[in-house]
Amino acid sequence: MALTFQQLRAGLNSAEIFDGIIADLKAAPKNFPVDDWEDGAVPKTMLEVWSMALSRAYKSITSINDGGFLKLAPPSWVPVLAENIYGIIPFEATFARGKMKFTVASGSGPYTIRGGGSTVEVPDENLRYFSNNTTPVSITSAAPVWIPVIAESVGSKYNVLDNRITKLSTSLPGVTVTNVPEPPDLTWITEYGLDAETTAQIIARCAARFGRLSKLQNYPEDGYISLVRDLIPQIKKVSVYTNYFQGTARPGC
Repeated sequence: MALTFQQLRAGLNSAEIFDGIIADLKAAPKNFPVDDWEDGAVPKTMLEVWSMALSRAYKSITSINDGGFLKLAPPSWVPVLAENIYGIIPFEATFARGKMKFTVASGSGPYTIRGGGSTVEVPDENLRYFSNNTTPVSITSAAPVWIPVIAESVGSKYNVLDNRITKLSTSLPGVTVTNVPEPPDLTWITEYGLDAETTAQIIARCAARFGRLSKLQNYPEDGYISLVRDLIPQIKKVSVYTNYFQGTARPGC
């Protein structure tokens, strides 16, 4: 008998499988006397073990059945589905990188900052960054120097606002630090840290990619959203204004 989609999704537990086997035995032409079994009897125990094994198989069938559908697939299947069906590789977590302003007080220094040799922190928040310069940098009281740093761990929590990093853990008397942009930069961050893409975010990107199946000039809203989100993982929200061009109503834009 063919099973419906809902039956495949529901599966069967070991008790349901056992009851089904008993029903089949009782319906046999010779009316097998299964009602005579006691708890612990060898035949009953064997059927219970087989029922448990078959229930695991049913669970696999459920996963396979749901695995081809974005909103039904088990979370662990979604990245595989995204890559093989939609051509989308989930974004991995990355390290935040930036440039830190080192200022030496008059009469102090000079000092040499080496890659990995200096540690700066956001006070009381356990967010640490390490100097990440490839060659030694000399700092003196003559002028502030911006030195590249990298977060201790991956994640977006390290993308802090200006002037939040003010603690220098490395012992450099007379040296202060802060995270402010180096002119003409607009932000101290050179590469934003990312959290690993969640299952829900992966599903949303896959769904939006449907909008890129038509020709470019006929892209629906989801198509534009998909283009931006796939190219720039730091962007979390995108708005599309249809029938407008540079703030003026224009049908077809």
